[in-house]
Amino acid sequence: LHAFHDIIDSLPTKRLQIFKLRYYDGMSHEKIAGNLGISIHTVKVQLAKARLYLKQRIAVWKDAQT
Repeated sequence: LHAFHDIIDSLPTKRLQIFKLRYYDGMSHEKIAGNLGISIHTVKVQLAKARLYLKQRIAVWKDAQT
C-alpha cells in the first residue's frame, strides 16, 4: 500500500492535484475545472494521463515483485 501511494505521489504536481481532487475528494470534472481555472477538457485529459501513468508504473512495480 505504501508503494502505491509513492507511485501516486510521483505524478507531476498539477496532475496530482487534479487526481486527488477527483479520486480523494470526489469532485466533479466541472468543479475541478472551475476551482483551478482550467477547462473541463484539460481535467479529463490530465486524469486520463494520470491513470495511464499509474497503470504503467504499477505494472513495473508488480513485475519487480516477482
